[in-house]
Formats: sequence, structure tokens, C-alpha cells
Amino acid sequence: MTEPGSAALEGLIPPIRRARDYYLYPHAGGRIIDLYRMGGTALLGYRPPGIVLAQKQRLSEGLSAALPSPFAERLRAQLRKRFPDHPHVRLFPTRAQALQFLAALGYADLRDPALADAPDTPDTANTSGAAVLWRPFLPLLPGAAVVLPLLPDPSAFAPQALCFADAPGSTAPAGLTSRGAAHTSAGISAAALAGSVRACGLVDRGVREREEELHRPPVSRRAKPPQRPHRIVAERAFDEQLAGDPDCVWQRRGPYLACRPDLRESAAYERLVRRCLDHGILIAPDASEPTILPLTMTPGEFTALAKCATMGTEATL
Repeated sequence: MTEPGSAALEGLIPPIRRARDYYLYPHAGGRIIDLYRMGGTALLGYRPPGIVLAQKQRLSEGLSAALPSPFAERLRAQLRKRFPDHPHVRLFPTRAQALQFLAALGYADLRDPALADAPDTPDTANTSGAAVLWRPFLPLLPGAAVVLPLLPDPSAFAPQALCFADAPGSTAPAGLTSRGAAHTSAGISAAALAGSVRACGLVDRGVREREEELHRPPVSRRAKPPQRPHRIVAERAFDEQLAGDPDCVWQRRGPYLACRPDLRESAAYERLVRRCLDHGILIAPDASEPTILPLTMTPGEFTALAKCATMGTEATL
């Protein structure tokens, strides 16, 4: 997994003037359905409730600089509560620095639950003692030594946490345990930390809203997208296509769509990315990351994605 940002999208989509919910609005006009979601940091949209407000409040207090802040301990407390078996929390200014720290500790890769080849039965043996990614709406892979939580904070300056089962201090390379290293909250502003604290709470809220949507009684078709029963019908039809079509490129787990393992290293995936863009849909630009279904995706958008979901449609689209 890499640092999310414009590098993955450079040359793939045009310059964006506005991002709202799961839509991107290019300067040249039109609209792109964003199913990449910055690798998952924009899982709940580009303006998640409360995050911008929390950041603005800290900025108005002059806390844009990396000064000592109580929000570092608040974020650690939230993460310890969520991952009680991994109580040793280190905070980094960027994901790139967190991944560098993991690499220096000898963790060659990061296991992603959304890309499991057998989504409903993750292989315990493969994750025992490993570094794993945690994604909202998916259970934590068992036996992990280190957890990298992917919180729904799309800010480019959002910090990245690592949660260890055992304190890493005694095994970390000397160069990364010095005062200048970024495995503590040093170098992170209160504004950035406050946004991530708020993002922790949004995860539980998103799970509740999803459960309510799936079990909500029928209402008028004029209701907003999260309340439309025909949206759930379209989603279930999409799931049936995933299960019943041998040419379907996706394997689904929760809101995450992983490319089939046999296509991840082929040029076929690159063609799929381009084909989806031709239909106004941005999927994960690299097969090593999942495509993410929004919680409020409309029936028409499910239909458009379904048209691009099989390799057999390439000649006709």
C-alpha cells in the first residue's frame, strides 16, 4: 500500500475543481463517480461530518503548527479502545513515514482484508504476526502483530497511526527511535489530530447508518438516496451478478470490490480502468487496492458499474 494522493491519479483524470460526497467535478465540466475514494480515506466522502469543523476550530485557535497537543492522547485512547489487543500506538505525520517505519522493522508487506482471495474465510496462518490494514466495515484480520488503521479522513495532512500488540521500542532501528523520528506525535498539528479523532467516531456512525438502511421499511421513491428501497434492490442485483457471472472481474467484501487475483498482474486491469472512466466511473487505478462502493450509490450508478464489471463486455462498450 502506498501514500494516497494525486500521484496515483495524475494523467488519469483531469484537474478537479470540486469534490463532494462520492463525485468529482472536473474544471472542464461533467461529473465523475469516484469509487476509488483515495484508497479509502474518503470512504465517507470528501467532507465527512464534523472533520472540517474540528480542523477549523483548531486553526482558529492558532494550532496549525506542530505544537504539543492533548489531541494526540485522545486519538491514541480512541484507537486503544477500538484495538484493545494492540495498545501500543505510534502516530506519524504521514502514511509514507509509517510504512517506512514498518519496513525498517522488517514487515515487508501490509495485508489488506479487502483483497483476501477467500473473503469470508481469511487465512489465519497468513496473518499471524503480520502487519495488517484495518478497513471500516470489515473485521480485523486475526493474529496481527501490527495494525495500520485506515480512518475516513481524506485530508492530505491527516496523520497515520500504527497500533502494536507489543511495544516496538526495543526492536526499532536506532535511527527511527531518536527524538527526531516521527513515531510519536511530534510533527503533527492539533488541527490534523483533531480531524482524525473525529474520524474515529464517524466509523461507528457509518456502520449504524448502513445497518439502518438495509433494514429500513419501504418509503417513497422520492426520498433521498440512503432511504430508497429500490437502491437496495439494485445493489442486490449487482451482488447476484458478481456471484453468477464467471467473467465478472470483482470479488466483494463489504463495500469493497477487489479485482480477481488472476487479473491483478495483467494489462486487462488497466483496460478496465480506462473503460470505466469512459463511462464516468473512477475505480481504483491499481489492482493492489480495492474499488469502494459508496453508501448512497444510486440504482443507475449500479447499472453503469455492472456494465463494466465483466471482461466479456470489453468489445461492446
